Amino acid sequence: MKNGIFGIINIGSSAIRMQISEFKNSKERVLESIVTPIALGLDTFEKGYISLEKAKETAQILSKFAKKLDEYKIWGNYKAICTSAVRDAQNKYFFINYINAKTQLDIEIIEETHEMYIKYLGIMHDIKNFDKLSQEGLLLAYLSSGSLSLSIKAGDVDLFNSVFNSGSLRQYLLFKDINSSIRFKAYEEQMGKIISTLKQNCNELSKIKHMVGCGSSINLLVKVLKPKSNKITYKALNTLYKSIKSSEPQAISQMYSISLNDANIIVPIVCSFSYLLKMLNLDGFLFSNATFPNQLMNYYSKSFKEKSVNKKILNQVVAYSKKYNNDLKHAKKVLHFANRLYNQLKNIHSMSQKEKMILDCACVLHDVGYYIGVNNHHQHSYYIAKSINIPGIDKEIIDYVAASVLFHRNKAKIESEDELLSAPIEKILVLKKIIALLKIADALDASHMQIIEDIDIEVSENQVKITAIALKIPFLEELTFKNKSTDFLETFGIEPKLYIKLKHE
Repeated sequence: MKNGIFGIINIGSSAIRMQISEFKNSKERVLESIVTPIALGLDTFEKGYISLEKAKETAQILSKFAKKLDEYKIWGNYKAICTSAVRDAQNKYFFINYINAKTQLDIEIIEETHEMYIKYLGIMHDIKNFDKLSQEGLLLAYLSSGSLSLSIKAGDVDLFNSVFNSGSLRQYLLFKDINSSIRFKAYEEQMGKIISTLKQNCNELSKIKHMVGCGSSINLLVKVLKPKSNKITYKALNTLYKSIKSSEPQAISQMYSISLNDANIIVPIVCSFSYLLKMLNLDGFLFSNATFPNQLMNYYSKSFKEKSVNKKILNQVVAYSKKYNNDLKHAKKVLHFANRLYNQLKNIHSMSQKEKMILDCACVLHDVGYYIGVNNHHQHSYYIAKSINIPGIDKEIIDYVAASVLFHRNKAKIESEDELLSAPIEKILVLKKIIALLKIADALDASHMQIIEDIDIEVSENQVKITAIALKIPFLEELTFKNKSTDFLETFGIEPKLYIKLKHE
């Protein structure tokens, strides 16, 4: 970020944390780091809602944090977010409204996939040779009080992403009524179910050569195991597990000089990491010491940057589409034509790189609905696109992509959708631009036979001349172009015309 002071507030399951940092010449100096314990997770994970008593206690804590924003004069330069303890509460909207009324703080509930992406960026910047590990096959395990998030990476593609409600505190509360001498068996069954899900949805687990752990659980493991490097071995974990799995929390607390709360959750923590290592047949895992507030700080201050983000997102979407037997030859041809149109018509469409990424993703996914059925495949494509759950792709982008694939057929009209009738004109215009280019690009391979190899584009005052270099006369492409070119004319005010040039003439 530019030079200045930035504040982060993280409302977590077991504590509320605040970090205030000063940035000068791209270097960060932590001015204050405050941790105030409060067990919001106990309410949510056990009762399903946050009690009014806990809401009042949270407001008192955050009122003190708000004074820090006054002190540093950074009310316009802070971010307050909450994770699973609030996200999973049935009364989350009341809670946020209550806190805002009492403190004037604007609080955002962070989505699971976005939380995973921020943690991924934090690990990527913290772990040495991360890119090499990722290329060789890497499992990222984020274990917090509320959830266990797993991300499997191979090169630039995620093979698996999911968030399980199996955080250390949540597991303890779920099984706390079971006798502590056999409670570990319940934790093992829980992990067995998660591993079964992994094996069912990712058939390339044997290729995973590395594992990295992250989350609030790591600090407790480090305190107990005292590793000499940033690697925790399976042998050390297994030895610890055997010694504590049947023990009373009070005994564990005395044995390792940890609080009773920590003693309650250490068995599910050790069980979780041990089972993941055993599944992958690894001798240990690397861990990141970076705290979530620190990761948030670097993300929202834009200190964390990922190279070729749009390319990686597109690769992820291509991989996602393969699950539905997508016609990738057609999708990539449409993508090629769309890129040609985007690059040659910049003076007309004035679209941003973000909008181009939406167009690219829509090109890949527009026909993915054929997997469900030929009739109304655009509607099926919409629901498949809408269900994308990939870290790094925010909800707004997914909504645009889903709407684009829905309206790529003339059968569907924006003007008939109640949801879009009240949308801001800016959103509708962006959507119309993307759809206009998508329809033209799709029409140029209407037969799905790649008859048109490439296109040349010339722009005059009243016409966009598209010359298609074709292997043979593309009858279906010409007909479809005529039917689908109306959107382009109505959106940009200039008529597109298709001319055919046979390659071997």
